[in-house]
Amino acid sequence: MDKKCNKCGVSKPATTEYFHRHRLLKDGLDGTCKDCKRKLGAKRYKEKRNEILNQKKDYYERAKDDRLAYQKEYYANNIEEHQRREKYWRKKNALKRRVISERRRSLESSVLSNLTEKEWEDTLEYFNHSCAYCGITQDDHLKKFNERLHQEHIVPLTDGGTYSKDNIIPSCRKCNSTKGRQNFDSWYRNSKVYDYEKEHLILKHREGVLR
Repeated sequence: MDKKCNKCGVSKPATTEYFHRHRLLKDGLDGTCKDCKRKLGAKRYKEKRNEILNQKKDYYERAKDDRLAYQKEYYANNIEEHQRREKYWRKKNALKRRVISERRRSLESSVLSNLTEKEWEDTLEYFNHSCAYCGITQDDHLKKFNERLHQEHIVPLTDGGTYSKDNIIPSCRKCNSTKGRQNFDSWYRNSKVYDYEKEHLILKHREGVLR
């Protein structure tokens, strides 16, 4: 069974794949097909963008307290379910979680924070998913410390280091802890894990990003 769209005049299958539901109409489907609805919506948004954005902003401000109260009540009544979902999300989105966490910490320090998940994945790939300092692999690090490689600031946040691709490299827990707030240039060559080739790789990485 087909249904004729009242906008484009094209007959399409009378299903929810082509028409939105409409409980007030006899067949339960909107008279305008989904394609036309999308076009009309896009046109309306383009013509009245500022008005729509202001309406959304006003609604957000009016409903903010009610929404927060609802969220707190919902969380209080569903703590175990919320924790289960959060744990599942963290497990499935380890890279994203690390980027979000580190970006928040950098923003709190008022420094540049623009490293993306894709850039971090590229950096891991560049260093063969290993600690840039000592070379322990991601898999071995998981077995030994039960956690993924850290995001190490070559120049510490306390010295103005940024959370950006040119300043972040993978590091194991031990190297990250040993280096602490020391600058790479003054720490690595005197460390027990120093390796000329790894130093060259780190410097090449920084030069390649900054070039």
